Amino acid sequence: MIGRIIAKMAKRADIDAEFTGHSLRAGMAKDLTAAGFELSCIMQAGRWKLPEMPARYSARLLAKSGAVAGYYAVWSSKASLNPSISCNTTWTS
Repeated sequence: MIGRIIAKMAKRADIDAEFTGHSLRAGMAKDLTAAGFELSCIMQAGRWKLPEMPARYSARLLAKSGAVAGYYAVWSSKASLNPSISCNTTWTS
């Protein structure tokens, strides 16, 4: 039912893309990830029982702030080596 409403509204707004009720859940997972919410919070919000789907939706966003992204940000800016870098470090370039 929600999927039909979303498709109808997208058509009414002259949006040439397919939207479903699932689109909202995937988008919500991405937005919550970008806002820094933990996977368990995202799972609860989307009523996921297993972490695979919200983790898959968030994978590209997480890759931008992961260890490899941080490594290249540090070395590309010629910053000094910091031996206390953790997996939760937020990288800025």
